[in-house]
Amino acid sequence: MERCSQTTDALAEKSPATHTPKHLAEKAGELAVLEGAPARVALLAAAAVLLLLRLGALGVSAPDEPVYTEMAEEVRSFEHGPTGLVLLHLNGKPNDQKPPLYYWAAALFGAPGGRVTETAARLPSALAGIGCVWLVLQIGTLLFSRRTALLGAALLVTTPFFAHLGRRAALDVVLAMFELCAFYAFVRLERGVGRRTTNVALLHGALGLAVLDKGPVGFLLPLAAMVVDLAVERRLADVRAIVPLWSPLLSILPGLAWITLATWLAPAGWFHGAVVDNLWGRFFHGLYHPRPWYFFFIQFPTRSMPWSLFWPVVAWAAWRRVFVAHGDPERARAWRFLLAWVGVMFIFFSISAGKRELYMVPAMPAGALLTADALLVLLAQCSAVPRWWTAGAAVVATAAASAGVALVIHPRVADVDLPQLLGVVLVAITAASAIAWWRLGRVRAPALRRVGSVGALSRAPLAAALRYYGGKPVEEIESADSMRSFLARGGRVIVAEAGKLDNVRSVAPMRITERVWSGDRTLFVLTPLDDAANERRADAPAGR
Repeated sequence: MERCSQTTDALAEKSPATHTPKHLAEKAGELAVLEGAPARVALLAAAAVLLLLRLGALGVSAPDEPVYTEMAEEVRSFEHGPTGLVLLHLNGKPNDQKPPLYYWAAALFGAPGGRVTETAARLPSALAGIGCVWLVLQIGTLLFSRRTALLGAALLVTTPFFAHLGRRAALDVVLAMFELCAFYAFVRLERGVGRRTTNVALLHGALGLAVLDKGPVGFLLPLAAMVVDLAVERRLADVRAIVPLWSPLLSILPGLAWITLATWLAPAGWFHGAVVDNLWGRFFHGLYHPRPWYFFFIQFPTRSMPWSLFWPVVAWAAWRRVFVAHGDPERARAWRFLLAWVGVMFIFFSISAGKRELYMVPAMPAGALLTADALLVLLAQCSAVPRWWTAGAAVVATAAASAGVALVIHPRVADVDLPQLLGVVLVAITAASAIAWWRLGRVRAPALRRVGSVGALSRAPLAAALRYYGGKPVEEIESADSMRSFLARGGRVIVAEAGKLDNVRSVAPMRITERVWSGDRTLFVLTPLDDAANERRADAPAGR
């Protein structure tokens, strides 16, 4: 099957469920409406509203924001001259806690107004949060489908802890964006999308910026996750392909240059605090934020609420649908990558003596994608959404909307003044969820009526079933010439057995719109790649 399912970011849903020919007939012509460009734009717009609206309405709050804001202001004001751009200061004294990238960005945003305001200090985090949503959309599409990507990105941005940090001055959201960018480049390399050199440069450039934001952890953990993924795939030799000799110029040299120059400018003892204490002491001795080894066993699921409530579904999908003998190998491969991503970070920070709950923020996108795909796998098992699910969702939605309206009218709760914007956001999210639920119910309408004839590269009984359930002409394709003729006459949909995918690929580039089972056979719904996807395929390096 090689790259037939990997060449385009329009890669569609692969359901491992056993389906009837009736379901296959409906799926054969189903066009991606909900998961198309308008839905993505709407999600990004919603993320922008959530993370940017009234960003500076509240004053900076402890423990981190006052420190980060003041350090950025001292950079902007040039209080310490040009050397203050390299050797950061806090209250006039050299600071050895963090690299300079976040403070440079906040100072830049504060420069037009002559001061690093609350908005300027938080803007790098907010923009990075929106960037994370966009990158999850891209990665999810390459690994699974546009539908999974859309749901995963929605789960991420509606995770309260992530949204909260996106509205604060927080280095970890920026770190998550750069690490996501590196993972995106890695997935493009693995899927053969784009030019190899460009992807490798993007990967290591993103790692270099992650180092300048949060230190060596921004380089080590993403790269370790990639190596673990390749090791599990028994392709360790490919590590050399993603780490060429020139790559440290982008990933390591910028951070090394900064720490060297800052050490030269700093007073004696600065290097020991910045490197020895801040790295070695934090990891092995817990000089900062000491926590027990089980800290993240509690904090990671807690901070991933409410969507971590569905993690049992993730376990079920992995056990019963993904990692099984008859499972979809591409889906299993994607899951192994995401599990390596989460697993490496979880193990590393659990071993570390110093811990904070926000350290696992870069792993949240992977968790969101796993949860999204598992939920779609679960829903694929049902011919209709269970009534108890719909009823429960309606109750939750009603409660959320009522709470939002109540907050808008009376924002004081238990003697605490809450922002009215919170109520508006609750109502908006509830309304968007209701619209999405309604649209999901409409997308599954029989779709063969929207297309012309269907080609069947399979046995005669399947063609008969497609004709019976779809109500459209079905043309049996028996050779490469008949397939070319079918496509030349405007045929847009071909249903093929797994063993005949090579025959399809030899004739024309196709994308897999659906992968299902009928009895003991794996069947594929295929549609021709569009022009843009063909261009990406032409640019992709050969031999992968």
